[in-house]
Amino acid sequence: MKVATLAELPAEEARAVVINVGTDLTATLALASIRFRTSLPALLVSCDPTLESAARFDRLMRKWEFDVIERPVRSHGETLDWLFSGIRADKVLLVDSDAELRDPAWVDRILGYVDHPLVFGAGFVHRPVIKPHTLNPEHAYTPCLLLRAADVREALRAGATFRFHIVYNDFRFNRRVARVLASRLRHEFAPRNGRVERLPEPLRARLARSTLPWLRWARVEHQGLRPSLVVYDTGSEVYSWCRHHKRLLFAGLPAAVIGDELVHYGGVTRGQVPGGGGRRAPVSIDAIEDEVRERLLTEYGLDWDEVA
Repeated sequence: MKVATLAELPAEEARAVVINVGTDLTATLALASIRFRTSLPALLVSCDPTLESAARFDRLMRKWEFDVIERPVRSHGETLDWLFSGIRADKVLLVDSDAELRDPAWVDRILGYVDHPLVFGAGFVHRPVIKPHTLNPEHAYTPCLLLRAADVREALRAGATFRFHIVYNDFRFNRRVARVLASRLRHEFAPRNGRVERLPEPLRARLARSTLPWLRWARVEHQGLRPSLVVYDTGSEVYSWCRHHKRLLFAGLPAAVIGDELVHYGGVTRGQVPGGGGRRAPVSIDAIEDEVRERLLTEYGLDWDEVA
């Protein structure tokens, strides 16, 4: 059914969610994999749909049972903050709109893991990336991620967010001073500062190498480290809060060992979301259209042309 607010949805023990931003073809594949590979009710969050897109999913709802809510396009992290603030489900399985679940047994296993009171989520994990000045914290692989909603809501109330953001960490007492200090770094996310850029090159190079060890006391500890700059990718601050503040566990294998559990079509969605491009070029829908159409027809019995 189509709903206007999350409060209209029935309460569920677990629910799968797909967020669609102009990627109707792959979002339909994600919904198909949820319908045929799991027993979970599905919610499609359709962001700023065109009239054609809205009509397409109306037709699909006559074939398959799932719910739809329409929302404005926002960054992926902002949409997830909104979702977890109001969704009526104990467990939420996030499935990217360019992902396909392939292994029903794996989905059942991770749902079971989150039944344990000390486990807040399950799926796969990206290891931390640690450099002399910077930290990309350990975080969950978000194209397919199971989370316990109550723990996430607690993290959000405490000030954590799913949104991508940068922490300038050299001076915890004043963000403006911390930004100026971070501008010495030669890093893609370091702020620019005209005065620093006008310094002689030998001095700039020396500043860029310096870890400012005398300011270690002024930095906030992040996962046991005190870096100058912390890069929180989508969802990683919520993950860090649950793991390191609340001391909960995440049941996950390294993302590098993902096998037959799912397929992720490499960032079709990322190209459609504001601020979602990241550091990798998004994949064009044209590059995978034939494969996705074939999967819909042969695996799930859906002729895309009949829906489109």
